[in-house]
Amino acid sequence: MFELGQSADFDHTLESIGRLPSDLFAETCQQVLIHLQGRIPAVDSANICDRLQNAGIRLDLAALEKIIHMVLFIFRTAAKNNLSSEQLVTELSERSSKWSKQFLQVIHKLWNEQGKLVLVHQDTKAMINVGKVRFFFCFNRLVNFGS
Repeated sequence: MFELGQSADFDHTLESIGRLPSDLFAETCQQVLIHLQGRIPAVDSANICDRLQNAGIRLDLAALEKIIHMVLFIFRTAAKNNLSSEQLVTELSERSSKWSKQFLQVIHKLWNEQGKLVLVHQDTKAMINVGKVRFFFCFNRLVNFGS
C-alpha cells in the first residue's frame, strides 16, 4: 500500500526522522495534518527547520522537505484507504523495521485524534471537484447547444 519510490531513499528519510526529537517530529506531523485538513495552505518547512536548528539538530532543508513529503504521503494514503490508526501503524512497521516505536506512537496518536478531520476535508475536496466537472460539462453543453 505504501510505495514511496526507491527503498534506499525511503530508508535514508527514515534515518533522518530518527535524528529528530519526538516532540519536533510530532510538531511536524501536526503541521502536515493541519495542512491536509485545509486549515493552512502549506507546511512551513522554514519554521520547522529553524526550530530544529534551535534544538541543536543539524538537518538541511532538503532532508526536512523529504521528511515532510513522506509524512504527507503517509497521511494522504491513510486517508485515501480509510485506515484506522492501528492499520496505519501496522502498514508502516511492515514496510520498514527502521520505524522506532516512539515515532509510530506519535503517528498513531495524531492519526487517531485527527484522521477523521482529514477524511472529511478530502471527501469535501473530492465533492467540490466533481461539482466543478459537472458545471464545466453542463456549461459546455449550453455553449455548444447555442452554436
